[in-house]
Amino acid sequence: MNLKNGCSTVFSFSSLCGGEKMKKILLLTLTLNFVLFAGLTAAVSKKSKDIILIPKELEVSIGRGVAREVETKFKVLNDPELTAYIDKVGQRIARVCDRQNLEYHFKILDDPMVNAFACPGGFIYVTTGILKTIESEAELAGILGHEVGHVTARHAVKKIQGMLAYTILASLLLKDEDARQIIDVVFNLILLGYSREDEFQVDRLGTRYAYEADYDPGGLRDFLAKLKKLEKREPLAIETLISSHPPTLQRIKKIEHQVQEFSNLSGKNRYRTEFLEATRRLKSATPLLFQDDFSQKGNWAESEYAYHENGEYHISGGNEGYLSWHGKIFSDFTCKVKVRKIGGSNDGEYYLMFRFLDSENTYLFGLRGDGHYSIWKVAGGDAFPLQEWTDSSYLNQENTVNYLQVRCEGSNISVYVNNYRLASVNDNTFRQGKIGFFVSPRIHVAYDDIMVHE
Repeated sequence: MNLKNGCSTVFSFSSLCGGEKMKKILLLTLTLNFVLFAGLTAAVSKKSKDIILIPKELEVSIGRGVAREVETKFKVLNDPELTAYIDKVGQRIARVCDRQNLEYHFKILDDPMVNAFACPGGFIYVTTGILKTIESEAELAGILGHEVGHVTARHAVKKIQGMLAYTILASLLLKDEDARQIIDVVFNLILLGYSREDEFQVDRLGTRYAYEADYDPGGLRDFLAKLKKLEKREPLAIETLISSHPPTLQRIKKIEHQVQEFSNLSGKNRYRTEFLEATRRLKSATPLLFQDDFSQKGNWAESEYAYHENGEYHISGGNEGYLSWHGKIFSDFTCKVKVRKIGGSNDGEYYLMFRFLDSENTYLFGLRGDGHYSIWKVAGGDAFPLQEWTDSSYLNQENTVNYLQVRCEGSNISVYVNNYRLASVNDNTFRQGKIGFFVSPRIHVAYDDIMVHE
């Protein structure tokens, strides 16, 4: 990597199911299930989606494995007091839900995405992004009720069952390792979202659970109203959530109709004060260290290959590549920037540099137009890959826009694109430095709206 000075989920079957013994149990169970399915009459098969053939113990084992994988990909928030509060609200919902024979677990992921999801068997997560968005315990109860609803309705289990017929055939006809690969793919699909029918169902379940737990049942509706506003103001912050759910306005209308059906709303509280006090530290404003919308010159180099135009900072790599940086030094921070690829080859590379000392000592988070990303360390002029070029479906390809984000905490470096966390690495070579951009030869990109938060 030559820096010329110009002034990103496949779950392992073994980890999910606890090794060879559980694999054999699962294979035997699913084989029996396949035989049973084959013998069902046409009338019964129409209702087969309501028949649960995966036992609770296996569901919990799968869910525990998925939860382990989630916690390796995302950082769990280290705030025992706030986690205990979220768990208290969650357990209050769990006590009135339709599957009280499960042990429910509620945790917080330290992630800016506005999101929440449930793994099979009762493992439920909310992000700091969603907690910063809502304003009452009733909203939280509605969200947790929605996720508990996915567990009580066994949506993940049914999704697995619905895909298993061909898997069992494969396990009977192919080598065992081939079947294992197919099953790995099946489990990777668990978190990709559910049908609109399923989402409407758990909206209704979550609203009912909140009501029966003595919360204002309009909490989920209130959250969705905020979500509707965010769709226009901060679409990337909620892209994951809205892409896997029905249109927000339809959900609001259905919940509003359901709330009107409840005969007695007296004593149903929102607990706004309690929620705001519990989340006070989390909601305190994160200091903004630096911001530039590139509407004015002065912060970045100007040359034949780098220039301000129409509120963007354009860099053309020329024949040798080009880099530019800002003079302020940062240590632990989160940096976000919008990048638009304008022209050049799809294998051309463009980067966000961070903890930059000089052209021979820096970290870089790179993208290519063919949908690949990487993380590099350049030390003493030599380039070392911390994350090799990796394909990701989360990257927008060819000449389009991507939103890059880098988060540095001590030796930990996490990179995101379009609000999806791609990878985390650890390296303590550089603990502070500047922010900058690097563009490889024969590619033209434009940077915009860079922000650095503490």
